[in-house]
Amino acid sequence: MPSTGFRKLTVKRVEKALRLSAGLMSVASRRLNVSRTTLHAFVNEYPELREIRREIDDEIGDLAESALINGVRRGDPRSVMFYLDHKARDRGYGRQRVEVVGPNGGPVAVEMADPAAELIRRLDQIRQRRQRANSVTTLQ
Repeated sequence: MPSTGFRKLTVKRVEKALRLSAGLMSVASRRLNVSRTTLHAFVNEYPELREIRREIDDEIGDLAESALINGVRRGDPRSVMFYLDHKARDRGYGRQRVEVVGPNGGPVAVEMADPAAELIRRLDQIRQRRQRANSVTTLQ
């Protein structure tokens, strides 16, 4: 059964709220005075509203890319690095992905050290070094 919030909503009101809120559902739901859950349910009921959300997302994506390109043009180091990392991989930029596999392409065996045992081992090493140092000074 639809929420009572549905009575407050129309496709036109929801579209306007989505456009004013840049597609942010929480902001649009506050504008419409309904819960986010109600708004999500309403939008899912109407394919034209789902399409409007996709259009808004594309538009915001275009704005973000435009801002990134402006940053590259200004020589902003972060923008340049981001662009090269994500858009210029074919030119050798970006983080290289390395896949590690075990024998015959199988899983890699990883041994986890026991922190307490590792601490005891290191303390033993320190104790042994001190004993050796003390025995050398005793002999002199």
